[in-house]
Amino acid sequence: MRTASRLFWVVACAAALLASCGPAGGDGDGDTTSNVPKTGQSATYADGDDGDLEAGIAWPAPRFSASGSCVTDNLTGLMWVASPDATTRTWSAALAHANTLGLDGHDDWRLPNINELESLVNAAAADAATWLNGQGFTGLQSNRYWTSTTYFNGTSTAAIVYLYDGSIGSNAKTFGGNYTLPVRGTTTAPAPLPRTGWSTMDLAGDDGDLRAGVAWPVPRFADNLDGTVTDTLTGLMWTKDGNAPGPVACDPGAAKTWQEALDYVACLNANTYLGHGDWRLPNRNELRSLVNYGDHSADWLNAEEFTDVQGLGYWTSTTYAYNDLTSNAWFVDLGTISVDYDVKASSRPVWAVRSSE
Repeated sequence: MRTASRLFWVVACAAALLASCGPAGGDGDGDTTSNVPKTGQSATYADGDDGDLEAGIAWPAPRFSASGSCVTDNLTGLMWVASPDATTRTWSAALAHANTLGLDGHDDWRLPNINELESLVNAAAADAATWLNGQGFTGLQSNRYWTSTTYFNGTSTAAIVYLYDGSIGSNAKTFGGNYTLPVRGTTTAPAPLPRTGWSTMDLAGDDGDLRAGVAWPVPRFADNLDGTVTDTLTGLMWTKDGNAPGPVACDPGAAKTWQEALDYVACLNANTYLGHGDWRLPNRNELRSLVNYGDHSADWLNAEEFTDVQGLGYWTSTTYAYNDLTSNAWFVDLGTISVDYDVKASSRPVWAVRSSE
């Protein structure tokens, strides 16, 4: 990697650590230079998939620590309400409830942004809420939860997380059927969460108002001038071409089934594409790290250092755990910025990633 790119990444990581307000941690095994946590998936369903490689920052053990009426996530440093009420609310009512909550001597509770709430998803769990209820939480619903992040395509909708299968979508802010899980604190090591990219305030205490998380470095991306681009926020290196580039033998520029996507990456490695033999299909967390919740992500990325990024749902290497594990996998849509699943036999765009040196 070029020296300038390495410098950008070092500065980004230093900024993340300086932003922390709690104890640092991690397993210290040095198995990744990424600033992105593992997804939780450890079972493997094909060579080179998420469960096979388990790329990312390892989860501390225990992942969560309960104290009083709160649960602290030892991966991100965030503190959550252990037993949130079972009341459904509109978005504005959810913000008001979180912003005025007083619990265990803390009066700085807030509605989590999309990165914060999504960080609770365990990609290995058949039901994220059920899993969390065994980790110190009680009463979490296998249903939709509000985030404080307004959806990029207007001010009338907000991002939501489905705390059963882990999908990410949106609802009209006037919809009254979503739950509320308040959070407080500043994200810390070992996995400090970045800001979402949304920066316009709609209501006090929302994502655009607080902009919680690690600030994005400027520039966010460094062109290595060799066909690769390094994300200085995460330390991940991507192909500059966002539409499955490579030698003819790897069937470049074509949508692929999930297995074909894994085979494509194996082909890149067999051909030492762009001088590297450790490319992989990004897991759910790695691909989602490219999402800018303040913009149409494909357009934004193409205006940065990338080319031919598709405004479609890209395959991840993470198998969908909510139902038949042999048939479905997660994709991240860089047009709608949703996270959803599809049958592995479907054809979708592919983008390769690796950990920068």
